[in-house]
Formats: sequence, structure tokens, C-alpha cells
Amino acid sequence: MLHLAAAMGKRVVGLYGPSNWNVTGPQGDGHIVLTSGAQCSPCMQTVCKLERKCMTDIDANDVISAIESIIAEPAI
Repeated sequence: MLHLAAAMGKRVVGLYGPSNWNVTGPQGDGHIVLTSGAQCSPCMQTVCKLERKCMTDIDANDVISAIESIIAEPAI
């Protein structure tokens, strides 16, 4: 859905852990990409010995702030 929304010109918030947002992230302007900054990310693995620390360490408040930021800005 993220890519479809971005392709339709809608700003999106993307959460990235094991995948590389530089490769699979939303294309275009105005999007917000959040990562936890985990040292192991992006690993591109489907199985994780660290219980997906790269995803679970993304702060919920950061996600809420990113969404609020997109909602508050005028459309691109």
C-alpha cells in the first residue's frame, strides 16, 4: 500500500528494518522514512536471531510525530 499511495502522489510514512529503504523505500518527495538505527539494519534477512530489534526499536512516538507532520503539511 505504501508504494501505491506514493505512486498516487500521497505522502507516506515508511517503517524500515531489515529491508533497505534506499532500495525499497517510497519514491518521490515529501515522504518520511523511519528506522531504529540498529547496527544490523538493513540485513535483508527473513529470519532474525535478534527478534527484529530493528523494527521493535522504532519509537511509537516518532511514528505518531511523523504522521502528524504529514497531516499538518499542505499537499505536495
